[in-house]
Amino acid sequence: MKFSTALTLLLLCLLPGKFLIVTLPYYNMAWMSSLILYIEMFFMVVCIYHALKNHCQASISKTFKYFLLFYIVYHLFVFYQIIVSPAMSHYLMADVPPTKSVLYRDFYIQTISVLLVGMYRKYINFELIAKITPLVVFFLFFAYYSKVGFTSYGITDIEDASTAREEGYIISFTLARFFAIAFFCHLAFGQNLFRDKDLSEMAFYIIGLVLAIGLLLTIKRGPIMSLIFTTLYIYFIRTNNSRLIVSVVVSALVIFFFGNVLLDFAEQNASGLTERFLSISRDGGSGRFGDSNSVFSISIRQISESPWFGSYFRILTGFGRGTYPHNFILEMLMTFGFVITCAFVPLFWRGIKLTNQLIKSGGYQALSAMCFLYVFCALMTSSSVFLKLEFWLFFAIVCSYKLNRRIKTEE
Repeated sequence: MKFSTALTLLLLCLLPGKFLIVTLPYYNMAWMSSLILYIEMFFMVVCIYHALKNHCQASISKTFKYFLLFYIVYHLFVFYQIIVSPAMSHYLMADVPPTKSVLYRDFYIQTISVLLVGMYRKYINFELIAKITPLVVFFLFFAYYSKVGFTSYGITDIEDASTAREEGYIISFTLARFFAIAFFCHLAFGQNLFRDKDLSEMAFYIIGLVLAIGLLLTIKRGPIMSLIFTTLYIYFIRTNNSRLIVSVVVSALVIFFFGNVLLDFAEQNASGLTERFLSISRDGGSGRFGDSNSVFSISIRQISESPWFGSYFRILTGFGRGTYPHNFILEMLMTFGFVITCAFVPLFWRGIKLTNQLIKSGGYQALSAMCFLYVFCALMTSSSVFLKLEFWLFFAIVCSYKLNRRIKTEE
């Protein structure tokens, strides 16, 4: 098996394959989930073999070396806090595997994957990933939601979201991430699904709409706003000034004249989703801000108590003990303080510049930049960076490019 084939198939197992793994039990095919995991490990072993065999062809940019330093430092801090000097039982730590064997396994898979994509990016077939990922998630949209119900995550009633979690459905943030990444893979692939231009254009809009609806049905504000922001950002930097001005003017007129109509339509057909957004100020973004007991306030107090070299990667006090601050910057400051956080600010600045450059250049290599930007935005309002495979994978790919050089479209 060729290196490019194995590496591309490995990424497909790690991205849409994860969605397939978690949905198979709903179709009484749980045994296939384990099979896919074994296939994933097989592709990883093949990739490691090719990587060692072709080590001379590894490409390591300065930015990727900087990224590796951040990766190592971050995980040294976190593993020290989990294993050597835990401030609480690891069962209380949100998003930390319950057993050390699972923790080490997930970290091993993440680390090997990050090294492979960062050092051997040229072997990745982004076109195939951009084509298969949206199609897999598109079909799983109908398969999964038809089993659990299209209103199971609260699109009709906001209270249904907690019920869905109790009944063992896929966690809504995870589900949202599957649809969002597939959406940006689809956006990168463009209207190239069929030879017929009109058929490809129709399929492009239908698949994109279904993926967006799949995300909306999760009623998660952070992922939805992150997708909107990322999509608008991509549109703004790829659109010429005259067309951009027209778009802004038309959007403003539509909101001015039809804003109330659109809001009434949303309230009638998606009451749970509408209520989620209208309640942001009332519930402080689900307890993230608004008072001294909010997650952000508790996190800031914890940072102020150990500002220079951090305190812990999880909240130590209050009702949110053991959880994360739901903000990437606060999480970094809690984990290793201002000194080390500031040391890596240039890395993220380079990452954003590379993201901008990749999106502007177009082509399939823009896929990783779009997905990284989405995941990075989502981490500003929800979830944690620890063992967040998509974040580390896409960040590694973005950092593998060289800054201030023209990035040619990869065929």
